[in-house]
Amino acid sequence: MAAATAAFLMGVCGMLQAAPVAEVISYDQSGLKASDARIHEAIKQAAQMRKWGIVSDKPGKVLLVYPTNNRSLHYQATVSVTYGKGSYKVEYVKSRGLDEKRNGCYGKEGVVCVHRNVNRWIANLGKDLNRILSQSY
Repeated sequence: MAAATAAFLMGVCGMLQAAPVAEVISYDQSGLKASDARIHEAIKQAAQMRKWGIVSDKPGKVLLVYPTNNRSLHYQATVSVTYGKGSYKVEYVKSRGLDEKRNGCYGKEGVVCVHRNVNRWIANLGKDLNRILSQSY
C-alpha cells in the first residue's frame, strides 16, 4: 500500500514538472462600476473559492499564494491583486518549485516564464472576480 501511494505521489509530482513553461500573463479588468470596497470583498471571496491564501491585505493591494495545502511544500505561486478606481489587475510575483525563468525564455529577453498551470490559476482567479463583481449590480 505504501509503495502504491509513493508511486502515485511521484506520478502527480512528475506530471507537474513535465509540463512546459509558459510566458507569464496578467489578468486585468477596467471600467467596473464597483467601489474599491466591493472589489476588495470580491478579491477575498474569489481567493477563498479558489483556495488562495491571503499573505498581505493592504488598501489597493492584496498578495495571494496558491496552493495553501500540503502541495505547497513542493511548489507555490505568489500573485498580487492591485485594485482601485473601477479596475483590478492580477499579476505574477514569484514562485517556488514551478520552473520559474526570470532571465528570459523562448529567446525573449526580460520575459518571465513559469509552469503553464500558473497562467491557468491566474485566469481562473480573474474569471471568478469578474463573475462575483457582475453579480453585484
